Amino acid sequence: MENGKTPKVSIVVPMYNVGEYAAACLRSLMGQTYKNIEIVVVDDGATDDTADICARTIADDDRVKLVHKENGGLSSARNFGLARATGDFVTFVDGDDVLDKWAVGHMVALAQKTGVPLVTCEYKKIDSTDDFGCQEIGEGKIVSGDELLGMLLLLNGESGSACAKLYARELFPLLAFPEGQLFEDFGVEATVFSSVDKACISGAELYGYLAREGSITTNKKYEDKHLEGMEASLSTVRDVVDDRPELKDAFACFEAFCSLRVASRLDLNKCIDRRKAKAYVLNARKRCRKVAGNPLASKTWRFRCGLFASSPALHNLVYSLYGNLTGKVVG
Repeated sequence: MENGKTPKVSIVVPMYNVGEYAAACLRSLMGQTYKNIEIVVVDDGATDDTADICARTIADDDRVKLVHKENGGLSSARNFGLARATGDFVTFVDGDDVLDKWAVGHMVALAQKTGVPLVTCEYKKIDSTDDFGCQEIGEGKIVSGDELLGMLLLLNGESGSACAKLYARELFPLLAFPEGQLFEDFGVEATVFSSVDKACISGAELYGYLAREGSITTNKKYEDKHLEGMEASLSTVRDVVDDRPELKDAFACFEAFCSLRVASRLDLNKCIDRRKAKAYVLNARKRCRKVAGNPLASKTWRFRCGLFASSPALHNLVYSLYGNLTGKVVG
């Protein structure tokens, strides 16, 4: 396929203090089999050698542009990069993750074949970026936007992350990430899902998510900003679901799952308002108690909700043991 005859895809990559992981990330993007791409690398005010590593890695590829800004966080960097994207489609990749070489081409092919404005693929948790590669590509599945929203609410095949997705330009205005807020992705994604008639889901594991110490998603202890960010994003999703009464029960599950996620990691010693934090944990237990018997929730989540409602300490102990034994956690 020749440039100019195929849709152009912008890949927006926020970078902040990821060091050598940046090189592996960028190499995976420059090595895409689909060639009509631009890669917008956003140096979000890194204080280590990330920017230098990026500059060296991209030196011989004129499809990549490195832009710099003051540190403002992940949302700020994504917004900054998106404003400079000129593609017909955009996808987001975090600076310490990688894409399978077929990822962009596969998602573009599905978008063209189906005519949908949104294509998703699967994540694969990896310990190293060295040998990541998808074993099977397969076909895509068409779903409605509301079906995708329901999958998010039940955490059933949809995580709510902004990554591992291909968005058509018509959706760019909806990709406004709230700056300075944690857990910002799923509020934005719920808005996107509710705005599309159809989407295409690929079951291929094309996005390699590197779980490493120091990344946002491996932070073990939460504090006030996590509590506030989660409730702000839940409020956005709640507004979306208010127009869809058939998703009310599914949202109750989502509300419980998200509250459990924060409350189970909340460190009261780090919270400025301990009374508010304690009240949050109590409310999370109430939410979980209501969902523990809800057949919409998976068996795993019903078990976790029931256990947390009964004893947060016991839940955390069991969850920790499970993670140590299996090397993975759920949600």
